[in-house]
Amino acid sequence: IAGALPCKNVIHTVGPRFDYGSDHDDDLAVLENAYKNSMLRARERGLKTVAFCILSAGIFRGKCPLKTVIKRGMDAIAKNTYPGLEQVVYCGFTPSEQSELDAIGDDIKKDVH
Repeated sequence: IAGALPCKNVIHTVGPRFDYGSDHDDDLAVLENAYKNSMLRARERGLKTVAFCILSAGIFRGKCPLKTVIKRGMDAIAKNTYPGLEQVVYCGFTPSEQSELDAIGDDIKKDVH
């Protein structure tokens, strides 16, 4: 249930806490699974719209680049779409998150055209 939020369902998920080393492979796999499992729960409920904030984008990102965290999240969502899904909203709260989302969106548009 969603409580007082203007929606019917909330699927709560938690992304990983990245370490401060240079190898982020294990953390990125956990991140991908968080999105994948959320999309599976959405599919089970037949949800037509799903919204995500960027998981592990703030202080839990460690030294992993924001662009990497965002792209891995987007890829995980894209890999786990399902029939009946009409819209996915992926939002950034901070100016740096929003800027990076805009830049990635521009790159995607260039690749499509």
